[in-house]
Order: sequence, then structure tokens, then C-alpha cells
Amino acid sequence: MIKYCCTNKLSWYIARMKTQTAVDFFGGRRQLAQALNISVQAVAYWVKKGAVPRGQAYRLQVLTEQKLLVDSSVYKT
Repeated sequence: MIKYCCTNKLSWYIARMKTQTAVDFFGGRRQLAQALNISVQAVAYWVKKGAVPRGQAYRLQVLTEQKLLVDSSVYKT
């Protein structure tokens, strides 16, 4: 289940940056991988895990101009 709330079509606020949320935002695994300049296999691994790694989540937050947000409290320090 994807947990997010849209205040409008351009703003996505999510409780945790789940991989499927990022995949849906970019329109597919390949597009997400291209946006981050990583392999599709890496994205497939994230889908299996269920969450975007912290560093990549922050990159996505910047790339999407904060349409996807990181909740840093869900990541271990």
C-alpha cells in the first residue's frame, strides 16, 4: 500500500519514500533508473525491499523539487 497524500496534482507528500511511490511518480522503473542514472536492476532490488535508500531518497527529493519528500525519521542513522 502506498501512503501519500496529494494536495494537488503537482505536490506529493509521503509518509516514507517507498520505492513504488517513486516508480509511480516517474512512470516506471526504467524512467526512475534513468532519472537517477542507475541500473533498472537496482530499482528492482529497491522494489523488493520496499524503500528507497536514504541517499537516493534525498536525490529524488531534490530532482522532483520536493514533490517527493524524505521522512528522515524512518532511516537509521
